[in-house]
Amino acid sequence: FSDCSALENITFEGNVVNNISLGTSPKLSKDSIVSIINALDSQTAGKIATLSKTAVTKAFGSTVADEWTALIATKPSWTITLK
Repeated sequence: FSDCSALENITFEGNVVNNISLGTSPKLSKDSIVSIINALDSQTAGKIATLSKTAVTKAFGSTVADEWTALIATKPSWTITLK
């Protein structure tokens, strides 16, 4: 998903088991971000999911908002980074 700066909506079905990077997608909707996090396979460890800090801030109000931190806490085996 490199250089997908116009991407706003995406829905994942199934499980993401490899690194995923959407850090260059600052327009991602809240529903899209939730879909991405929910699709991260809970049995997979040591992988990285990178999202746009701008998109997360826009969707959740801040990168330390309770709703955001609760969402990423559901995937403790993943490293979730913001770019």
